[in-house]
This record gives sequence, structure tokens and C-alpha cells, in this order.
Amino acid sequence: RFIDYFGHTLGWIVALFFAITIGFRSSGSHLNPAVSFFQLTIGNISPLRFLLFILAQNLGAFVGAAITFVVYYEAISAFDGGLRSVHGPNATAGIFATYPSEHLSTLGACVDQTIATAVLCIGIGTVTDKRNHIPMFVQPVFIASHVMLIGLAQAWNAGYAINPARDFAPRLFTSIAGWGWDVFEFNDYHWFWIPVLCPMLGGSIGAWLYQAFIGFHMPDSVDDQLNYDCRPVKTMEIEEKIATHQEQFDNNGYCGSDH
Repeated sequence: RFIDYFGHTLGWIVALFFAITIGFRSSGSHLNPAVSFFQLTIGNISPLRFLLFILAQNLGAFVGAAITFVVYYEAISAFDGGLRSVHGPNATAGIFATYPSEHLSTLGACVDQTIATAVLCIGIGTVTDKRNHIPMFVQPVFIASHVMLIGLAQAWNAGYAINPARDFAPRLFTSIAGWGWDVFEFNDYHWFWIPVLCPMLGGSIGAWLYQAFIGFHMPDSVDDQLNYDCRPVKTMEIEEKIATHQEQFDNNGYCGSDH
């Protein structure tokens, strides 16, 4: 079971890495409404762009769920006999959206999703902050690895949705693809809204925690206060003096003399 879960997580993260890489240069790869919302709260994107991102994210997740359903239709039908179920031994709704473990309370679910998404956005804030000098071409690797860490550490309770679009849009698809309204009614309506609202809250908390404890204490340009030259300070001073004397020689002749 552990090997199956680890393989599932690894596959998810590889897919996430390629998804981030594909759209990184064009849109910043806004795949998660919670991340887009925290970017909105710190002024990095406009409200209009935020709304467009939300629409595109949910549309993409809906289409992705539909493609998965078509590709694995026969496998799903062979497993559940064509009787789509949200819970029980033959439940298949969990292929598309997250559902909590039996031990998890409503409050516990809210805490789980809020904290997990806060951790996500602290990591994203760190990686994408230009003052940290992390090259853009390796940022998708760092972000995907960070999500994998969350998946391995915090998925036991409810599957680490941490993305409202990734959970809501596939859930909406399953409601019209045979699973019915049970996907929303599950746990007496004490679940479906949690992976939608709590990640939005958690993302903002994580972003502002990063800003409060790290971002606000960093200069606008790290180069203004830190020297990343690996040479010893004494060597740098000697080289600067040599360069100064060389400049004097080039302008005025040997040792700065006119003779």
C-alpha cells in the first residue's frame, strides 16, 4: 500500500512539474486559485487577472477529469460494475476529488487544509521571491518537490487537495458523470466546501507569514547589502588597488608621472 501511495504521489509531482514548466514563461503557471489569491493579496496580479485565472484553472481541471474518465472508463466500470459510488468498498469518486478519512472531523479537516496550503504558499513565496536569487529554470523543480513533501507528510487526513480548482471542478464533473449529488452531499455537506474555502484562507496566511517574517526584512536588492563574490575580502582589496594603478598608468603614464 505504501509503494502504491508513493508511486501515485511521485506521478502526481512529475505531472505537476511539467505543468508548471509549460506555462511558467507565459503566465507564471497559475494552476492553483489559492496561490493566485495570495498573489492578489500582495498586489502581484490584478483582480481581473485573478478572475480569469480562476476560470481557466477550473476549466482545465474539469477537462482533465473528463479525459481521465474517458481513458479509464472501462477500468472504472470493471471495478464498480457500473454502479458509481462515493463511499464503500467499490467507491471510485476518490479518483477525481478528495474525500476525508473516517477519523477526520469537520474542524480537523479545516485545520488540515488551511495548514497544508499555508505551508505550500510559504514555499512558493520563498522560491519565487526574486531577492532569493533562485534561477527561474529550476523553480518548477523546487515547487514540485515542495508539493511532494506536503503530499508525503500531510496527505493521510484528506489527500492534500490544497487546490480549490483541482478538487471542485472534478467533483462537479463526477456529479454529472454518474456519481450524482452524493459527491457534494458526502458527510452531510461537511466536506465539499472545505477543500475550496480553506486553501484560499491558508494560502493567504502562508503568503503573509512569509512576508512578515522573511520578505519585509529583506532589502529590495540583496546585492546592495550582500557580496556574493567568493574571493576573500583581502584579495578583492588588492585587486582593486592594482586596477586603480593600472587605470592611472593607462591615463597618465608610468606611476602616474608625466616623465
